[in-house]
Amino acid sequence: MKKNGFALVLTLWIVAMMSLASVLYLSYAKKIVHNSRQLYEKLTLTFKAESTIELLKFYGSTGAIKSTFMTNTLVQKKFPTFPKQISINSKKIVWDNTTILLEDTGGLIDISDTDLLSNYIKGKNQDLKGKEDIIKDSIEDWLDENQFKQLNGAEDLFYQNFGYESRDRGYFASPEELFLLKGFEDFNETDKDDLLSLLVMTDSHRHNILTLKSDLLQSMFSLSMSDVTQLKHFKKSNDLVHFMSFFHTIYKENYDLEADGALPSKIVRVTVNSKNKNIHKEIVLLIDFNIFFKKYFQVLNYKD
Repeated sequence: MKKNGFALVLTLWIVAMMSLASVLYLSYAKKIVHNSRQLYEKLTLTFKAESTIELLKFYGSTGAIKSTFMTNTLVQKKFPTFPKQISINSKKIVWDNTTILLEDTGGLIDISDTDLLSNYIKGKNQDLKGKEDIIKDSIEDWLDENQFKQLNGAEDLFYQNFGYESRDRGYFASPEELFLLKGFEDFNETDKDDLLSLLVMTDSHRHNILTLKSDLLQSMFSLSMSDVTQLKHFKKSNDLVHFMSFFHTIYKENYDLEADGALPSKIVRVTVNSKNKNIHKEIVLLIDFNIFFKKYFQVLNYKD
C-alpha cells in the first residue's frame, strides 16, 4: 500500500513538473510569436516608409518646386490618391497610414549661417543673451585648421578639459556636434531639441521668406511681434501676395532678393513616418532637387 502511495505521489509530481514545463514552453512560444509579429510589422513599415521616400524622390525630380509647395501630376496615374500638391512649409499630410512632412531648407537654419544662428539663440533664450560673439568665434575656431584662438572662441586647450579637441577640418559631421562648442554649455534638453529641429547642413544659404518659421523671420529681420502676427495671418490664409507686400512695407532695408526672397532653395528636408498602432518607422533625409552634375536629385543626409 505504501509503495502504491509513493508511486502515485511520484507520478503526480512528474505530471505537475511536465505541466509546468508545458506552461513555460507555451509562454515562451507565445513570446516568440509576438516578437515575430512585431518584427514582421516593423519590416513592413520600413518597406512602406522607404517606398514613400522613393516616390517622393520621383515626385520632386519630375515635378515642379514652387515657393511653398511641390507639385506633380505624373504620380496619380500609378497612385491615384497621392496628392498633386504637397506643402514644403512644414505642414504634415497623411497618406496610406504614413505621415509626410516636407520642409524647404530655405526656411530653416544652415549650421554655417552663424549670423542667423546666433540671432535666433539670442532671441529665443534670455539666458544666452550676450553670447552671440562667443558662438560666432567658437564656430570659426572649431572649423578653421589652426590653433589661433579668436577673441571669444576656443581651441584645443579649452576642449581638452572635456576630453576632446576642436575638429579643425572645415566642416561639421552633424548638427549635434554644435553642442560640443564653447557657448552651448547652458543649453537644456528642451532648447537643444528645439534648435536641432531647425538645423540643417547644406551648401545653400538661400532664405525663403515664405517658409521661414515666424521666430526665425523675427530673428533674421528684427521684426516686432505685431508685425510677425500679421505675417502669420497672411501665411495661414495662404495670402502670399499680401504677405510679401506687407513684408516689403515693414522691412525697408535693402536685402538680396535672390538670397532672401520668395524662391525655394530646392533642398528639402523629408520626414516620413509609417505607423501601425504602437509600432512606427521614421526616416529623415535631405534631398537636393537642384540639377547638379546632370543628376536630378542628390541625397545629402539620411537618418533612420
